[in-house]
Amino acid sequence: MPQIFSPRADFWFRQIALFVVLATAASVGATYYYASARFTRVGYQPDQPVSFSHKQHVGEIGLDCRYCHTQVETSPHATIPGTQICMNCHSLIKTTSPALSYIRDRWDRDSLKTDKLPAAEWKRIHRLPDYAYFNHAVHVNRGVDCVICHGKLNEMKVVREVQPLTMGWCLQCHREPELQLGAEVKEKLKLRPPETCQACHR
Repeated sequence: MPQIFSPRADFWFRQIALFVVLATAASVGATYYYASARFTRVGYQPDQPVSFSHKQHVGEIGLDCRYCHTQVETSPHATIPGTQICMNCHSLIKTTSPALSYIRDRWDRDSLKTDKLPAAEWKRIHRLPDYAYFNHAVHVNRGVDCVICHGKLNEMKVVREVQPLTMGWCLQCHREPELQLGAEVKEKLKLRPPETCQACHR
């Protein structure tokens, strides 16, 4: 019986089969890594210099997010509160609490303007890549509630990242904002979030 395929065809068949196996393994590995909590940072919950409980301040006392995050409605950045914000209340409340010594030390030195310590060094939790542009003010002023991206902070003693904040996750919300905000809000505000590359990559 004559040979159908040449020895060269057998060589190329082996090469292609090897390539398919390696490409499949690489795809599975990349998907596992980039969809994992390690890459998306879901669950990231660093220790902060001061044990600040959003559950207590927001959930129980009822502080508005905007009191500490002062520029969230007017700036791309929500801003992290400095010692001044903390001491607006804590110069009168729990003035000798050991838990607040870190803040008091910085406030005292700020006030005296001598031997100045750095401001409270909060560890950033929610972080987007440098090549992704996100404007807090635009989202907040269009009805996007903090909990959609940050979770129920009013129930968190320690803040953690609860959403992947990946491109796919953001695009899903842009394509179907009614799933997060409701169809009535979408129609009332005439929401048509952009899906073009330049909207987030500038």
